[in-house]
Amino acid sequence: PNFLRARRPCIQALPSHMPLLTASELAGVYGSSYVPQARAAVGLPALIDEATFWEAEVEAPVLRRNVGLLKPPAQGGSAELVERSKRWVDMCGAAGEKPTPGGCADPAALRIFERDAERTFMTDGHRASMIGALKQFWPENKDYHQGLGYVYSFLRLTVSEDDALKLILRLNRSERHMKGYWYAAPPAYVRDAMVYARLVKEHFPE
Repeated sequence: PNFLRARRPCIQALPSHMPLLTASELAGVYGSSYVPQARAAVGLPALIDEATFWEAEVEAPVLRRNVGLLKPPAQGGSAELVERSKRWVDMCGAAGEKPTPGGCADPAALRIFERDAERTFMTDGHRASMIGALKQFWPENKDYHQGLGYVYSFLRLTVSEDDALKLILRLNRSERHMKGYWYAAPPAYVRDAMVYARLVKEHFPE
């Protein structure tokens, strides 16, 4: 697509069943000194449940609008929010969602993913996880909108890596949710935004 502009050398394609990047890809993106995180068979947990998250990502762009909603353990934690978030997959019918096979081998798209991950997280491991999820999502639309990266990263704060992927797949596929929003030129989003703006003006004129 025309919106994908070349920026700098990209990582290679990752098999669609692997959310994280391979060791060689990580070395290519972040340097040979990068050490991957330990990873459970069911994927990485909610970010705010990670022991080092608050120390490593306290200045991350994804937290800039937190305004105290999510709290580190030293301030009481966010256990209630995490428990509520665990219900989201069932609430929107995402439990059975699986990515379309194929992954992403588009060099320009991969560079965009890398840059958006850098604009979202501070640490290499969290950036790599986000890139891997965007690569798995790519066959859905074969196109990309930055809003997808934002939604995925916000979901990751309180849900596991696997559940976050299921949720963005469901949101994209469902007519009831955000189908058509995550294209470079998203007419569905523009339409809904115009309707929303009109309703706000009618019901809340002040």
